[in-house]
Amino acid sequence: MSITINYTAASSSIGGGFQDYLSYYAGTFSLPTHYSTGGFSSVDSSNNWVGATNYGSTYSDLQYASETVASGQASAFIAEAPTNQQLGYTLFQSPQHTLFGTIDHVDFGETLSSSSGLWSLGTTYFNVTNLASHINNGINGTPAVIAGNNTSTSGNDTHNLVWNLMQGQTNILKGYLDTYGTNQIGTASDDFFDPFNSVDTFVVNGGDDVISTGFTVGSSGGDVVDLNGAGYSIAYGSDAVITYAGGTVTLIGVTSGLVGANII
Repeated sequence: MSITINYTAASSSIGGGFQDYLSYYAGTFSLPTHYSTGGFSSVDSSNNWVGATNYGSTYSDLQYASETVASGQASAFIAEAPTNQQLGYTLFQSPQHTLFGTIDHVDFGETLSSSSGLWSLGTTYFNVTNLASHINNGINGTPAVIAGNNTSTSGNDTHNLVWNLMQGQTNILKGYLDTYGTNQIGTASDDFFDPFNSVDTFVVNGGDDVISTGFTVGSSGGDVVDLNGAGYSIAYGSDAVITYAGGTVTLIGVTSGLVGANII
């Protein structure tokens, strides 16, 4: 099952797709210390047991968020657990300073604010869901919290992903997208989509959309344009243009070879 990337009405203001946004994020996000801005949505001291250890006396709650402190820049993220679950932080419990818990989704945008113990973004550009199907919750089979190593997807996936984003880095998230593929859901307006290195499905919902260079043609391992079953026609030139009742989809650099498996 692929990872879902939901576009929003504000996504087009980035001037590209999610690959482009990750580059933008890496160029604008700066956080000298992990507690500079953001943190847990609130401090919940209720019981939070992992095996025989209770982490409830430290920090835990539904969300963990952070926002850039770079002058003149605006980028932020919110990582959120599933409903009725929590993300936790070991603080001085061993392994020290380690985040754990299931990540349900990560929202990217700007203007982070808190109200009634919940983080929100003034503008949300992208929402990344279905991560829990592909990354662990930072807890092993003992069960016990796994130490995070901050630099790779091994070990405690929850800790490493969030820590990576807090450093203004996106390589861990991009690695998941390249490995597991994406299901990118567009809006009724004009969207610009970016392929990743695995199988991608682009769900278009109207407008004149563009899919950047890298769309894989063919019935075996090929990418997919999802027109929701609408009828269509294809015109080839320097790019392929699919015309359907809701608008058009331009596939940059595709000059031939689209098959039925590429369009549904």
